[in-house]
Amino acid sequence: MKASGGPQKLRFTIHACSGEDTDYPVRELLYHSPQTRGWQSPRFCKYPQEIVLRLEQTCKVQQIQILAHEYKIATRVEVFVGAPQNPLDTDPNNCIFKRLGYLSFDSNERSNHQARELKSVHVNVQAFLIRLLIHRCHVNKLNIYNQVGIIALNLIGERVAPAPEGPHGFLQLHPNIPTAQPYYNAAAADVADINLDLHVDTVTAVKIRELARQKDEAVAREDYDTAKMLKASIERLKVVGQKIAQLEARKRAAVEKEDYDTAKVIKADIDKLRAAGEGAAMAAGAVANASKNPDEIFNRVLGKKGSVGPGGGNQPMLQLPYDDQPGNFPGGPTVEEPDEEYHAGPQTFQSQASGNSRHQAYDERPAMGRGRYTPSEEQMAAVSAARKAPVHQAEDDGVSAPAGWPGDLPAPEQLAGAIAKDAEALGDMAGEYVARAFFSKNWQLRDAAVAYLTKEVSSGGMEGKREAFRTLVGVVRRGMKDKVANVYLSCLALLPALVDSGLGGGGREIEGMSEQLLPALVEKLGDNNARLREASKESIMFLAGIKDAALPAHTSIFVKPIKNQTAWRPVLGILQLLRDLVPLVGVSKAGDGFDLAELMEFVGKAYNSPNADVRSEAVRVTKEVHDLVGPAIRKCMPKDINPKIKEQACSNLAILYNQKGEYDKALPLYERALKIYEKHFGKDHPEVAHTLTDLAVLHLEQGREEVGRPLLERALLIQEKALGPDHPDVLAIKDVLNSD
Repeated sequence: MKASGGPQKLRFTIHACSGEDTDYPVRELLYHSPQTRGWQSPRFCKYPQEIVLRLEQTCKVQQIQILAHEYKIATRVEVFVGAPQNPLDTDPNNCIFKRLGYLSFDSNERSNHQARELKSVHVNVQAFLIRLLIHRCHVNKLNIYNQVGIIALNLIGERVAPAPEGPHGFLQLHPNIPTAQPYYNAAAADVADINLDLHVDTVTAVKIRELARQKDEAVAREDYDTAKMLKASIERLKVVGQKIAQLEARKRAAVEKEDYDTAKVIKADIDKLRAAGEGAAMAAGAVANASKNPDEIFNRVLGKKGSVGPGGGNQPMLQLPYDDQPGNFPGGPTVEEPDEEYHAGPQTFQSQASGNSRHQAYDERPAMGRGRYTPSEEQMAAVSAARKAPVHQAEDDGVSAPAGWPGDLPAPEQLAGAIAKDAEALGDMAGEYVARAFFSKNWQLRDAAVAYLTKEVSSGGMEGKREAFRTLVGVVRRGMKDKVANVYLSCLALLPALVDSGLGGGGREIEGMSEQLLPALVEKLGDNNARLREASKESIMFLAGIKDAALPAHTSIFVKPIKNQTAWRPVLGILQLLRDLVPLVGVSKAGDGFDLAELMEFVGKAYNSPNADVRSEAVRVTKEVHDLVGPAIRKCMPKDINPKIKEQACSNLAILYNQKGEYDKALPLYERALKIYEKHFGKDHPEVAHTLTDLAVLHLEQGREEVGRPLLERALLIQEKALGPDHPDVLAIKDVLNSD
């Protein structure tokens, strides 16, 4: 009996890609191993991203497998396939694409981003090109650059056989009886599955595939005893290979720590495991190899007790790969429910007898995939029952959602204890459902609650409600502490609506709100997320433009000393704010603006920062202050600034004024920089020559040749002595002197 066909891994290459992180290039998808790092999109990229795979030839693709990153997760991936009309055509330009559907990925919050989700979709289509359109990422605190990542891609299918040439034959009245009955080799899918490459070490995976080939040959010879023994050997090697892959990871970690003794011990155990696996492969179930139990070796390395099989003996227990293990979470086993995008399409677990007649266009159907968790029949029934329950009913206690509430969100859980007490004020004002949603553990509910409150405030729905302003300020304060970026940004959107509503009555209420919110806004100026930094800065500038917020009276919070100056991002964020805020608020000794000494003390410390961006921003802030107070700023400049940095600051300020055409302001700064350098380095130092050149050019541009030429000639002498007559800097000065 000979296999007429069967699924196998299809070889592919990368035909096109919209972008990649240089540390995680798209070519990583061409390698399958436990060490696979995968592809990641560029940082802060635009969505959707696109990856196009090209097969060796047109194939019948039966299965597409996508292994997502543990926290850089796309919300969904659309799948397109392209095939030429002629299966033998290998020109990608002749392919006609059609959309199969999409795969939705879970946010992975239930596993705390410790597991990876593997989606396998059965498609059964002919394709030469496969186009993946990868949509925006799930937002979480770990994904600070808003990237998406795919650890591995796998295609399973068969090559398309060319149609037979020549005229069709006639009916045979007396055909030969075939001795080899063909059959479809469905078991080949297990060998082609990506789990074999990701959870079994490479050496063992090669042996497993070789044994699978030998098993097929044994079946073709009708040697079923050998086929049965080889099948058992394959199962045994899968267990051994998984353990070796984990030991290989421990060995690499030991080598990275230069713990070579541990690495040597693990290597010896790996060799013993390989020998045990090879013994099982050569003689499945042989008693001679019973002493080399892979579990005993593996558990000894990890410091665990040997596992006991179901029969009570020391039989090895088959351990699922990490991606296929059900999560250990409170409340029993976890069921992977479809994403919200499944609500609009056909229900995944629904039977034909359900009576649901909903349907959609083909392009709007979600691709059916199996995820990391395998629910039981009881769990699927519970999920189906939960779907049939009213979406807006909060845990069957009679609390309904308000009008206009998003219909695709789950009901919020009931509150208890201290949280329930904190939610009382919001519940009295906006309703218990909204209060539960805002204090929910589900960030989407929290985000929806803030968006609902913003809409109500903007439309005047909160007018006439006592304590509404203070309650909403409390909502904004709590939401600004949220770890999810979307909730924080929604709270910032509520802020202008709250100010414009007039609920606070102006005056002291607005100022009190400003005092409460400013510390959190300033803290976010140093956040790793660029969106949060920009939004926080815009909110502070918004408050600065409101008279009742009295921001000039609370400027000390912006120049509060930062203990760790090496933490450059918070310092840079505040300096970028000060550059725009100082001209708006002003500098004053009367308490209605920045205090000059306090401000310049903060800016002066930034001059000594090891980060060049921080020093450059400090110069820009100094320039804004100089525009307001003039030469008085010199008295407030710190005396402990490195002379070279201080000269650079003066030179940078002079350059800024020079570029703006404000030569009268640039000239004294150049002269001051020259004095600092001469005092610190001496009059004949090359650094002095640079400043002499800048000062001389400024005079020459203003037509004061009698002042500029002597300075330039002095700079020429210093540079010729230090650099030689043929140096480019020397030749440049000579060109300026000879240009007249």
